[in-house]
Amino acid sequence: MKKTKLVWLPLVIGLLLVGCAKRYDKTLKVYSWQDYIDQTILQDFEKYYKAKHGLSLKVEYVTFETNEEMGRVVEEEGAKYDLLCPSDYYIQRLIAKDLLIPFDFEGETHTIVENYDTYASDYIKDLFSSQETPDKEGTLHSWVEYAVPYMWGTMGIAYNTSPKNANVKAEELTDWNTLWDSKYEHTFTMKNSVRDSYFIALVNVYHQELEDLAEQYENEEIDEVTYNTAVTAILNRTDSASVTSVKDSLIALKRNSYGMEVDSGKNDIADGNIDAYICWSGDAVYAAELAAENNRTLSYVIPELGSNIWFDGWVMPKGSQTELAQEFVNYLNKPEIAARNMNEVGYTTAVAGDAVLEQVIDWYSCEEDGNVEDLIPFDLSWFFEGTVEEEAETVIYVDEDTFGILKAQYPEYTDLARLTIMKDFADKNSSIIDMWSVVVSTK
Repeated sequence: MKKTKLVWLPLVIGLLLVGCAKRYDKTLKVYSWQDYIDQTILQDFEKYYKAKHGLSLKVEYVTFETNEEMGRVVEEEGAKYDLLCPSDYYIQRLIAKDLLIPFDFEGETHTIVENYDTYASDYIKDLFSSQETPDKEGTLHSWVEYAVPYMWGTMGIAYNTSPKNANVKAEELTDWNTLWDSKYEHTFTMKNSVRDSYFIALVNVYHQELEDLAEQYENEEIDEVTYNTAVTAILNRTDSASVTSVKDSLIALKRNSYGMEVDSGKNDIADGNIDAYICWSGDAVYAAELAAENNRTLSYVIPELGSNIWFDGWVMPKGSQTELAQEFVNYLNKPEIAARNMNEVGYTTAVAGDAVLEQVIDWYSCEEDGNVEDLIPFDLSWFFEGTVEEEAETVIYVDEDTFGILKAQYPEYTDLARLTIMKDFADKNSSIIDMWSVVVSTK
């Protein structure tokens, strides 16, 4: 009898567990970056979906560490997920490989993701929709057909502004070339990322050409579109001569740096181990918060001859539940939801709207009782215009320390002309990866 009980006990427990297990009418499977969403929003969407459709929903949020890891899963395992959140260059790669389903459109607007059309910044929408990638047949597709921007930012330099005798000077960091100067030896870290280091070296290699273009633009000899197109072309060069020159440039930069890092730089600059940090804008904001805890002040600059503007966006792989996936993306594009996400993640949402503007004012405004005499006006109309109430004030008054970090969250309008989207390396990818391996292994 005792043996019989032992045999049946696991089966009884298993039946009880099955009986008690929560059953859902639908499951939405999301594949994205770690710490890249406010987890309570997933639960709120489940409640929203139940109230709207009368169906129970479970959102499964699974994370990846690199775009390449995500890409391998999609290619090898097919329709395992309903939504992905790749970076801009990998969105291009997925379009080129014909692995995505387009979003629903009516004319030039989304029929399901209407909140994106209503509340996303016009600047982001125009920039994103202007990017095109060919599919397998060579037909060009606008990115917005297959992707909705989620978070975005720039690449620049965070630097220590305190104590006042810091080893770096703000006016010198407006030029990427400063980092090759021997007097900056071991004062900064560089990114252990081929894409994020490649374009910086291109600025170094083609510095004179970029200077000449900037002068023509400042003298109004060329317009903003012509200038941006030319800078974008230079910072996407992948011919063999450019790759060789970039290799030599990066080896020199590496030797002058404190070291290469992926995620530790923000702690190094917050702790005072370095005075400058090549970084993504969201990490600059995060590092500034860490530094403040150590009574240090950081600022952020986008060097003047050119820098990268990047996006992560939502895409639907073939086989996904498209209506459910698009309804979730639409929910994320509500300004009040986007504001919560931005607060949790630290990066900048593509969504504008009153709720996001109010949050930015709450974070950064130094104005008290209308006193702005000693403050710096920061105009955000270029981002929020058309998405907020007409009477909303889009000029924020900040002090000098706040000004630099606000620039990490939102560039000034004058920065935009020199910001470029990096293209996928495509057929040059293997040669550039080989070049990068030489850089990494060189002492």
